[in-house]
Amino acid sequence: MDKIYSIKSGYVFREIAGEFLVVPVTPDDGVKGMMILNPVSALLWQMLQSGKTVEELLKGVTSEFDVADDEARADILDFLAQLDNLGLLKTDKN
Repeated sequence: MDKIYSIKSGYVFREIAGEFLVVPVTPDDGVKGMMILNPVSALLWQMLQSGKTVEELLKGVTSEFDVADDEARADILDFLAQLDNLGLLKTDKN
């Protein structure tokens, strides 16, 4: 059974002047202030809005960026771990 990952509610994603920003809607959320995402993280964040498996995230990253599967998978797992540590990630079973 694959896990489905998604972003918890309470965060707004915006692209402003070429920068990808995530801002908490309420001050008591896990993140204090805004986060600036790189292009890969921004793509992952957008994909995670609707809930995705690691394989779906991998397919999205490798179709948009010139990166090997193993490197992309490691980056995805690292990003998911960071989101989880910040309390931003929701996990469900498929």
